[in-house]
Amino acid sequence: MTNSNKNKKKKPLDLYPELNDEDQSPNKLRTLAQAAAYLNVEEHTLHNHFYRSDKAEPTPTRIGGRVYFSETSLDSMVNKHTLKPNRKLSS
Repeated sequence: MTNSNKNKKKKPLDLYPELNDEDQSPNKLRTLAQAAAYLNVEEHTLHNHFYRSDKAEPTPTRIGGRVYFSETSLDSMVNKHTLKPNRKLSS
């Protein structure tokens, strides 16, 4: 084995194939930046929502010291916070 092979550090995508952008499964894990892009919000908006609340939603997946979010948990959070009409409009 050469020195160049020994010194190569594995990238997170190599260590955790579930972070690969080509994966289309609903359980694909996303970083905070990727989750914000998925939700079409600014990164600081999602950061503030998660870290300034009880850190319960979106449901995080922790790997080591890193936090990831699944598309399923992001969609669940959006559905929970989407206002539903509670009465019919009379005509």
